[in-house]
Amino acid sequence: MTDFTRRFDVVIGAPVHDVFEYCRDPQHLFAGWPQLEVTEVVITPDGVGTTARITGRFLNGLMVERIEREFTEVVPGERIVSRAHATVDFAGRTREVANGPVFTWLFAAEGGGTRLTLVVLEEGLSWWASALESVSAAVMAKTMQGMLSAIRNGVEHGDPSALRPGGGRRPVDLRNLPGELLFRLATAHTDVLTRRFGAATARTIRHEMLQEYRSLVPGLPDLGGRRNPEAMSMVLAPWALALYRVVLRHGGSVEDAGEAIHYAVRSLYGRLPQRVRRSIGRSTTGERARRKARWFAEHHYPGNWVYAFVDGDGQPFDFGLDATQCAIVTYLHAQSADELTPYLCDLDYVVFEALGLGLTRTGTLAWGCDRCDFRVTNPGSTTSTWPPLFVERSCGVPRPAGAGAGASSSGPC
Repeated sequence: MTDFTRRFDVVIGAPVHDVFEYCRDPQHLFAGWPQLEVTEVVITPDGVGTTARITGRFLNGLMVERIEREFTEVVPGERIVSRAHATVDFAGRTREVANGPVFTWLFAAEGGGTRLTLVVLEEGLSWWASALESVSAAVMAKTMQGMLSAIRNGVEHGDPSALRPGGGRRPVDLRNLPGELLFRLATAHTDVLTRRFGAATARTIRHEMLQEYRSLVPGLPDLGGRRNPEAMSMVLAPWALALYRVVLRHGGSVEDAGEAIHYAVRSLYGRLPQRVRRSIGRSTTGERARRKARWFAEHHYPGNWVYAFVDGDGQPFDFGLDATQCAIVTYLHAQSADELTPYLCDLDYVVFEALGLGLTRTGTLAWGCDRCDFRVTNPGSTTSTWPPLFVERSCGVPRPAGAGAGASSSGPC
């Protein structure tokens, strides 16, 4: 039995702190390995115990490797060590690998930038496995350098989605959409912020936003977890709040944060193939809306959504939902971020447009109305705009001629 060690490195044009913070996310570490799919990421505040599930498909799918990887040592600005437990399916047979390769990421300042070194340790290999590792050294070196190059691209260009070798972007993983949503939203606003603040400040905002987000997640209310039909919406709230706070700290406005959020979500749905978007849209039916309202009536959590189903028989819409309580409105109010809330409500128009659904609404709780009156047609047509029209601002009361459509500086009613 023997150990087999390899080292690979790259120089990145960014401070050690920025590179280290970027690498705290396992999604970023493995973005440049095309055969890997990273899901179920859990990032702990101090790094140790961060976990991810990684699925690798090789030999045209003949071999599938399923890996549970965990950060076992994290020294800020110096190193991250991750260990793995894996099972391998090959030609219909499964074997367990108790100790997968140990990855150690080393960070060192160099010439105003950072030298990132990846040390790959294979422990306890048999003689034939060690020989196989030697033969495959060139292939492995290309793969590892691809990973490092993707990290460099992500840090230097402010895009953690890190273009894969060959120019293709990571596909959206529909089986782990909440995790993928956070991953996409954390990166898709880069262009908007770069135009507003410049590339260097936009990169700083992104890093600070991720730190702010991590500090907010432990304080999220318990609303039933993934069983909650609106769980995806609560995934969005702390991300948007983190971005809003950081943008304000850098001299921006709620409109700047709202624009970044608007185009982030538009970009997210734009990456889904149209057939997938339309399939999701078709599944948005009156019966599902009725079940959603019933779920919230049967599961009582403080600050949760409260919905009433509205039948569309004889109406110019197919079905509706009246929300008389909204968890996002409640959450952002508790965080003293009321002025941000209408911009999150406006995202409904972005999503309905992408899914091929029609949405009309005359009032929202965010504007001080007594309800959010969703009226849906399926299929239908919705147009989202930037800046938002905020038609709900008057709570269904006709506004005086010439009244502006934008948000006031004082925020919601």
